[in-house]
Amino acid sequence: MMDAATLSLTSASLETVLSYQNDELVRRFQNKLSVDSDMAYELFTEVKRFLWLSVERKKDFELGLVPNNTLKIDHDLELLDQAWHLFILSTKDYIEFCQTYFGTYLHHHPIPTSVHEEMRLSFQRDPVAFGQKQKEEFKEMLSWIYDRAGKEVVQRWFLDKLYASDLNANQISQ
Repeated sequence: MMDAATLSLTSASLETVLSYQNDELVRRFQNKLSVDSDMAYELFTEVKRFLWLSVERKKDFELGLVPNNTLKIDHDLELLDQAWHLFILSTKDYIEFCQTYFGTYLHHHPIPTSVHEEMRLSFQRDPVAFGQKQKEEFKEMLSWIYDRAGKEVVQRWFLDKLYASDLNANQISQ
């Protein structure tokens, strides 16, 4: 999840955010995520896009346009999440990027264990209702991403599953 200062979010245009370059970080993506140079640059572009979308989602929530303020990262976007972690670890660059393009630091909050437990219990109580709720939430998020970022992004992120991965945190930290 992403957290930012409520009612004070600003963001540059997507085009401006995507123009930010950091070749050293891209090389880190390549080395730590075991991807080729093209994929590392693509991941960097998609991380910036995801962060921009996260801010836009939060702004839409503040205006009452969407039911929640979070873009969820599931297994379809695991590689993107791993790249975001690496960006955060480049603390100075990440802070400067966030301040420059969004006016605030964007925190990364994993889903708490208690929420996972609530979800597990909800599934056990009524698997059909649980599945329907998950489907509705995902459909709403997908529709919102489609409206904001376009068909191509939805295709890459969720249909082609270009950023799905089974890398784990131990591989990233090596």
